[in-house]
Amino acid sequence: MSGTTYRLELYCGSSAGNDAEREFRRRMMKAMSISGIAFGILLFVIFALDLTPLKIPFGQPSATLDIGFIIAGLLMAYLGWSAMQATK
Repeated sequence: MSGTTYRLELYCGSSAGNDAEREFRRRMMKAMSISGIAFGILLFVIFALDLTPLKIPFGQPSATLDIGFIIAGLLMAYLGWSAMQATK
């Protein structure tokens, strides 16, 4: 059994409760994954715009911070996508 399958059974397996509870948990895990992806994309877009010559919305106080938040946004979006793949 792979690690992903084991974790899924821990939350959604037969010992977790009835079918309605398992379906609710699956949907909740998917919703949290999608919100992680959306927030990661939002971080990426906001700080990528700040890094452009337009300097929208923060006026680019530090390019290093912008790059750090861009990387954090991409990482968050990837982790959300990876978590959603694990729930399938």
